[in-house]
Amino acid sequence: MSPRAPHRIPHSRPSLGAPEAEGAARAVASGFVGTGPLVRHFEQALAGLAQRRFALATTSGSAALHLALVGLGVGAGDEVLLPAFACRAVLNAVLAAGAAPV
Repeated sequence: MSPRAPHRIPHSRPSLGAPEAEGAARAVASGFVGTGPLVRHFEQALAGLAQRRFALATTSGSAALHLALVGLGVGAGDEVLLPAFACRAVLNAVLAAGAAPV
């Protein structure tokens, strides 16, 4: 980085390796990416890890944020506090739930 270049703080940096690549390859080979036996297995394993009866996999982080808000009963007439620096998906989830971002 040159002395004149601004210092960049990464918003998020994925940490994926061989196990994640192998899991993705298994899902693609199975023909089921968003549903099917691998997803059910993942949901069951996650529920066990979280010591809950159920867990739901979603097809995106945006969908997960929206589902979490709806599951918490957040909706029209509610206000949700957001940080000044967040990815757009957080704002979109609040708006999709019908709540007002603050």
